[in-house]
Amino acid sequence: MKKINIFLYLMLISAFAFSQWTPQTSGTTQSLLGVYVTTGNAIGYAVGNSATIRKMTNGGTNWTAQTSGTIYYLKSVTYQSANVYAVGALGTILKTTNGGTNWVAKTSGTTKHLNSIVFLDVNVGYAVGETGTILKTLTSGDNWGPQTSGTTNQLNCVVFPDATTGYVVGNAGTIRKTTSGGGTWSSQTSGTTNALYSVSFPITDIGYAVGAAGTIIKTTNGGANWFSQNSGTTQILHSVAFPTTLLGYAVGGAGTILKTTNGGSNWVALISGTTNNLNNISCRTTVTAYVVGDNGTI
Repeated sequence: MKKINIFLYLMLISAFAFSQWTPQTSGTTQSLLGVYVTTGNAIGYAVGNSATIRKMTNGGTNWTAQTSGTIYYLKSVTYQSANVYAVGALGTILKTTNGGTNWVAKTSGTTKHLNSIVFLDVNVGYAVGETGTILKTLTSGDNWGPQTSGTTNQLNCVVFPDATTGYVVGNAGTIRKTTSGGGTWSSQTSGTTNALYSVSFPITDIGYAVGAAGTIIKTTNGGANWFSQNSGTTQILHSVAFPTTLLGYAVGGAGTILKTTNGGSNWVALISGTTNNLNNISCRTTVTAYVVGDNGTI
């Protein structure tokens, strides 16, 4: 009986570790740095080096090229009420209102590289980047103004779990929080000096951040305290996504994909099928996720 139980246990572990990831044809060899797929997987966009933008409308069976109108790399993309936005090098902010048939450059007011963008509703959005840059728009991205972040460290990711509460993470373990829609940003103690590249808050008080050397940290009280989790890897982790408070994924160097189903108490390495660096994940449901990476990997 003991042998049977052990065999079944190993089968369950194996089934979990071999969660299915299937390659999609991106149509590009450029490194893809950002991806956003809408709930229901109806529409998705991927952006990357050399001003690359790819779009899908059929679950990723086909990704088609779009003309960005810029020569700079694009790092992050987001979707809000039929408007799509992308940010990248030298303060680049692009917007389309017609599904990418035309992309229009917006004046960001900065030449700093922008690494992340998020929109709360059709009007309000934030972008972050080099030297502590935080920008905010109240006009659907048509006008942007700077906010005082309180740091000169590079900021790599921004999230807003509700209309007034937001978090940014960056180099040297930087975490900043606002409870006033960016009116003021306060410092939080991350407990690490490693660069943090991505943050995910499935609800206002529970959040996760990932970064260099396999770093994963978690808070359960809105960032008042952060504690480390054992990722089981020393690979750089570029992106994290939690569609629920318990289910989450982290992706990073050399094809690394990690999964947890218990809020990070345990992280299990999945078979990604690639050794390319994975740079970003979009996971809007509990059953489907999209990951992009180097050499056009989707």
